Amino acid sequence: MSAIRPGDLDAPAERLAGALAAARPKVRVLGLMADNGPGWVVADLAARKAGVILVPLPAFFTPAQIEHAVAETGMDAVIGAPLPGFAPAGEIEGLAWWRRAALPAAFPRGASKVTFTSGTTGTPKGVALTPAEQAAVAHALVHVTRHLGLKRHLCLLPLAVLLENVAGVYAPLAAGMELCVPPLAQA
Repeated sequence: MSAIRPGDLDAPAERLAGALAAARPKVRVLGLMADNGPGWVVADLAARKAGVILVPLPAFFTPAQIEHAVAETGMDAVIGAPLPGFAPAGEIEGLAWWRRAALPAAFPRGASKVTFTSGTTGTPKGVALTPAEQAAVAHALVHVTRHLGLKRHLCLLPLAVLLENVAGVYAPLAAGMELCVPPLAQA
């Protein structure tokens, strides 16, 4: 398994961000339903760069939980896997994607990501996060782990889980660490 250096993601994320920004109709809310891998991280970073709200969808969600997340966010595009009600839109920077017409949902100002709870005790709840909130947690983790001298992080949890997304991707990238993001079946 090869490691991804932080700079390796810049060009693909910029290209995908440009493609997302140029899409017509404009993408407002992008679902990401894909296995762990470099493409997942690129899509996450690109959505932020393009000013598109990202909704990571865990593969362990039931169809009802996914339907709820799609409806609650007004999701109008999805990368990685087709969802009911979305039509094929081709490929965007080598990633398959689908579109649908959707009524916009209201989000707090500055929201860039909506992460959903697992819903183990009921319907999943969406939490809107800003880039500053995610960066603050990542930088706090970098600060408290700096003395460990870590050089690489192996992502073992689904990247759609906020813990792995922030602690396993954003914190290592902020620290200049390498990432290993194998598909979950190989982790």
